[in-house]
Amino acid sequence: MRSQGPPFQISPACTALELMGVPMGDDGVALLASLLPTSPQLQRLELTMVGMGAAGGRYLADALVPRPGSGGISGGGGSEGSKLTALKIETCGLGDEGAEALASALTGIEGIQVQTEWICAACE
Repeated sequence: MRSQGPPFQISPACTALELMGVPMGDDGVALLASLLPTSPQLQRLELTMVGMGAAGGRYLADALVPRPGSGGISGGGGSEGSKLTALKIETCGLGDEGAEALASALTGIEGIQVQTEWICAACE
């Protein structure tokens, strides 16, 4: 039996990824987050109504935190990881915990532009 790879991959040449209305949930966001460090040209990531909760926010935050030698995201066109310069999240259910994790991670990324809408527990 042939071993199958991940259910999807991000092309190394991809500069923008928009996922809208894809019911991926926290597990799908975890998979996406695991692919970010292998997406060196990705500059813009947009997640709209993907069913991401607090856990998904933490997974994404962990992938965005720059860590020397980890191959993680460095942002702002740095030499390691992604050149991510724009992140847009439009979803309900992220909650305070997920939003705080993302906010903390994003403070370490130089030059990133963030657009967030409807990130609140009250939207659930």
